[in-house]
Amino acid sequence: MTDTQLQNYKSAANVLMQSNRVDINNMLAATNKLKNVEIENADIKETIDTMIEDIEKQLNSLMDEMNTRF
Repeated sequence: MTDTQLQNYKSAANVLMQSNRVDINNMLAATNKLKNVEIENADIKETIDTMIEDIEKQLNSLMDEMNTRF
């Protein structure tokens, strides 16, 4: 692989990772909106809150992994 090809590959990978970061940040923003939804049933609210926390942990972990690699 030539230096130019390698630079092109790195550039494309960085663009893709930046796009993924934007997507993850948008998903995290959506989870924040879900936290503000009023749910009267306490059991359902607790279940949904737990699911949101799990999703946030996974998204943050994915973001950390991408930041480590790129």
